[in-house]
Amino acid sequence: MCLLRVLNAPVLHNMYEYALGLSNLGFSNSSKIRLPLLLLRFRVKRPGLPLSRSQRQESTMQHWISALIGILLAYAASRGHHRYRIDISDAYRKLNEDTNTTIAQTACGPIQYAIRGPDDGIPILVIHGLVGGFDQGLVVAADNLPVSTSTGNRGYRAIVPSRFGYLGTPLPKFNSDDQAGNGVTMVGDQADAYVCLLDSLDIHLAVPVIAVSAGSTSALQFALRHPERCSCLVLISPNSPSAVRAVIAPPPRLVSNILYKSDLIFWAFITYFRSFLISMMGVPYGFELIRDHEAAIDRVIGTILPVKPRSAGILFDLYVSNPAIDTLP
Repeated sequence: MCLLRVLNAPVLHNMYEYALGLSNLGFSNSSKIRLPLLLLRFRVKRPGLPLSRSQRQESTMQHWISALIGILLAYAASRGHHRYRIDISDAYRKLNEDTNTTIAQTACGPIQYAIRGPDDGIPILVIHGLVGGFDQGLVVAADNLPVSTSTGNRGYRAIVPSRFGYLGTPLPKFNSDDQAGNGVTMVGDQADAYVCLLDSLDIHLAVPVIAVSAGSTSALQFALRHPERCSCLVLISPNSPSAVRAVIAPPPRLVSNILYKSDLIFWAFITYFRSFLISMMGVPYGFELIRDHEAAIDRVIGTILPVKPRSAGILFDLYVSNPAIDTLP
């Protein structure tokens, strides 16, 4: 009874709006939740105007229904939060327990990297894209490199770094307001860092390079600045020079500072807005994905969380590196 007493008209109206928001976020099936929520639009008793018996019965029923819906919404939100805590804990644990990564202390600073393939394999540099890291790069390597080559069973040895600002590779300090100065210069520095990483691994010959999405900017600079170290360049869904503006422009910087530093928001994207996330990855609306495509997308999406340790690199890509593709030599 105490619960029913505090559920006055303004509170119930707010609950109605909040519930619609939750349903839109996917916490409940909107087709099931909207109809009973309409019952929350009940008459508000005006001072000095007594309600009739039928109105009192209707009001009592609406209070009971409102209380029940409030309990159900609280339960749904609780389950969603519980699921988030489990998923994000698993993501951090998986990242921290990965034994395939190393921090190389190079002439260009510390660089996190992973290696996939036999020690005597043909070395190939794999550069991840936006919202990535070595883990995304390993997925790209696994999906695009054969186990063996025509030369026998030697195979490929994929060297997969985390780029500046991603996971274990720090973003060098620069003046973020001077995007035409130090920030853009850092795109070339990232390309030079690939050379430093290869040198630290005692790889001095030219290597093939595979780059995805935002990783293409520094990969192109690597090929241009160090042609003797790049035997060929393969770009997948690249950020490339163009006279046409990007179809999906980055959000305002203030929004991005919140969005790309929130594990919860990206967890919600992955869990409840998967189709929108897939479109952001470059898959056109209406494009029919075969099972292999869906599996490949799932593997990439599986490396997005946690997003917070990648935020510095994401913001650098969005506001410095990606736009610089049209001004760099």
